[in-house]
Amino acid sequence: MQLFEATGSLLFAIVTVLIGLGGIMLLLSFVFKNRLYLVLATVGVVSGIVLLVVNSQQTTFEDAFFDVPVEDVTINEATLFVSDVSDPIPERIMHLNIDDEETLQAIADDFIGLDIRQDGGNILASEEYRLTLRISESTEDGDMDHRDIQLVIDDTYINNYEVDTPFAHMRTIEALVNDESRDWQMADE
Repeated sequence: MQLFEATGSLLFAIVTVLIGLGGIMLLLSFVFKNRLYLVLATVGVVSGIVLLVVNSQQTTFEDAFFDVPVEDVTINEATLFVSDVSDPIPERIMHLNIDDEETLQAIADDFIGLDIRQDGGNILASEEYRLTLRISESTEDGDMDHRDIQLVIDDTYINNYEVDTPFAHMRTIEALVNDESRDWQMADE
């Protein structure tokens, strides 16, 4: 049944694209009488539409995960969970509570301004790292809104967003994982 649904949606997409191309060619045929010009104009219009769709999926980390401008966001604390992803069901190995300003700022610096792209294939990051950020956001009426953001992170994905520059967001996380002086809590404790 699942294969039929996937094939049905693919068939719908193909038919929609063909009807759209036919409509574009029909409209352009009133302007261009020469078939070569008609085909070239259609290719140009379709290419422009494709570029618009691709660029509409491009965003930054803060636009995707924060409700207000990044200047109005404060990261109060974070918890980093590390899991073993060698099995089909990830198993948590350890976690670290982070509340010192320097480390929180380093994490923010890694993520703020990061270009990400919504993945149409709904691929999710492996659950090797899970980062929970407790943030405060200034609201329009001057109050503070507190909430948690759950991020599933790997080398190339944050949740279901693909990172344009892989590994750029992992510097602080990798440094924390390799820092044995930190107070890591093991899962079996």
